Amino acid sequence: MISLKGDKLEQQTKSPATETKRQFEDTKGAESELKAVIEGINAAFRARDLNKLKSFYAKDVVAYDMPTPLSFKGIDSYLESWKTALDMMSDMGPFETAEDKYFVGQDIGIYHALCRMTGTLTKNNEKIDSWARYTGVFKKSEGKWLIVHEHFSVPIDMEKEKPAWSLKPESASIRH
Repeated sequence: MISLKGDKLEQQTKSPATETKRQFEDTKGAESELKAVIEGINAAFRARDLNKLKSFYAKDVVAYDMPTPLSFKGIDSYLESWKTALDMMSDMGPFETAEDKYFVGQDIGIYHALCRMTGTLTKNNEKIDSWARYTGVFKKSEGKWLIVHEHFSVPIDMEKEKPAWSLKPESASIRH
């Protein structure tokens, strides 16, 4: 196989399967780095620190979040959604995840999990406790992992045409 390396074409001597295996063999360090990013985001969110949150995202992030619009393009647009979400909550409960999975290469990482959101709504003091689905795509740039794409969603009860807020993962898989 011939590939472009820098501005030169080179003959690849290893099979694509061997090369892929090599790229993903030693990823424990990168996985730990991604975990630290996720923990940092959670801490910044709970501290309501928008500047710190911003530091975890690429400037051109594309996010599919639960509130409208259909997509957020760019960190400034997405941070407006975070600000709205934070203003809606008078307090937040502990952050939990379940079914966490990391897939990490040299400069690309993917993380997906189920995330529990708990707290109290500002407008009516209603308690919320629900699980959502999360996927984050990370790119390592200048030694730092940044989120380039993020997706939060809640399943829809198709018969009722409403979010299925009460779904929960198996308790054995929940991580605090």
